Amino acid sequence: MPAGLRASHVELGGETYVVLSYPVAQWDWPALLTAAEQEVALAVVGGSTNEEIASSRATSVRTVAHQVASIYAKMGVSSRAELAAKLAGVARGNRS
Repeated sequence: MPAGLRASHVELGGETYVVLSYPVAQWDWPALLTAAEQEVALAVVGGSTNEEIASSRATSVRTVAHQVASIYAKMGVSSRAELAAKLAGVARGNRS
């Protein structure tokens, strides 16, 4: 195995899953996002709905919607999928 690559397995519902992990360099969030926007963006790309994010952050759904709109504008995207792709590019060092 390449250096740093780890393999483990998980038993879930009678099925065995193999999980591969590899350490990647720490990356910085785009400086244009506030700490709150970073937290919301992470939840968005993790698949959380605005309602779920609002509940976990003890804020209103409207506040989260405004934060998501701000994140989209700052990152130059128009959907959750585009945001995930853009942040994946940032993580790989492609800041375009």
